[in-house]
Amino acid sequence: MIQEAEQVSLTATGLPNEMQTFASKEGSVLLDNHIRLNNVLFIPSLKCNLVSVAKLCKELNYCVTFFDDFCVLQDRTLRILITAGEQRGGVYYLKAGSLEKNQVNVVNFTNLWHKRLGHPSHGVLSLLPTDLGVISDETKDDVSETCYRAKQTRNRFPVSSNKVKCVFELIHCDI
Repeated sequence: MIQEAEQVSLTATGLPNEMQTFASKEGSVLLDNHIRLNNVLFIPSLKCNLVSVAKLCKELNYCVTFFDDFCVLQDRTLRILITAGEQRGGVYYLKAGSLEKNQVNVVNFTNLWHKRLGHPSHGVLSLLPTDLGVISDETKDDVSETCYRAKQTRNRFPVSSNKVKCVFELIHCDI
């Protein structure tokens, strides 16, 4: 249902069957109580809701992947599954209620970005935009195993007493 609707001059809208109909109102709508779409057109003659994939991707930073019999809606940055839909008669139907079930609460993606960016320090991670889900907490000693291994010191190799006079006289191999 459109919320905060305002009357607009009749706007022609193309339908999938190449017919045209007219919108009488424009407003915002909530999908499954947490996805808000703005500048939505209300067309009284339609019996179902149609969503512009281009607007969904542009305004909400989502990406949509289409397959032969279903589609997947994901967050573009984190690739979190938002919802899925199935194809029926040339149109993709979003599964009712799937938006709320798959919505992930606030999650700390610091470790993920730490690995993706080549194991930078907490100071570098704190410079990333907050919409990536990075929560940089320098008091927390959460260092990855790769960081520990990279900082380990090694003893020097002992000086070898084997001296060779020509190539391939001495061969080292790991069997």
